[in-house]
Amino acid sequence: MKRFRFTLPALKTLRERRETEALEAYAKAVRLQHQAEAELARARQTLEATWLEMQTCLNQGVTAFETIQIQAYSQQVQTHCREKETTLAKARQNVQRQCDLLMVARQKREVVDKFLERQKVRYQLEVRREEQKMLDELAGNKSASALTQNLNVNSTIQS
Repeated sequence: MKRFRFTLPALKTLRERRETEALEAYAKAVRLQHQAEAELARARQTLEATWLEMQTCLNQGVTAFETIQIQAYSQQVQTHCREKETTLAKARQNVQRQCDLLMVARQKREVVDKFLERQKVRYQLEVRREEQKMLDELAGNKSASALTQNLNVNSTIQS
């Protein structure tokens, strides 16, 4: 009997490569999300420090010009924080999108894997059938040979 041969090896390779690519894209998206979280945390710390400085300056009685400068800087830091929040939201959306793409790629690969397994099972069944057929033929040949020998023996005895 012929050796087992999977009929779709190129598709299996393609699906595995796509799954690997999707996994790498997901990992990159998670890494970028962590970076965005860290940047937002730093921006919030800077904002808190700015508010503390502004509070300290106001308590010490600074000039109107200095107060305006501190408020302008505080607004810049607040804008920076909002930008980092937007970046983080986009990063989270990208992680979810990449996770969805990874699941689709994994499902497609699993379909090919299941097909491969079914082909292997069919092949093994066919091998067993062929082996049984050969065994049956051998058993049939031996019993026919034994029957022929018995008939020859019986005809010799009767003669």
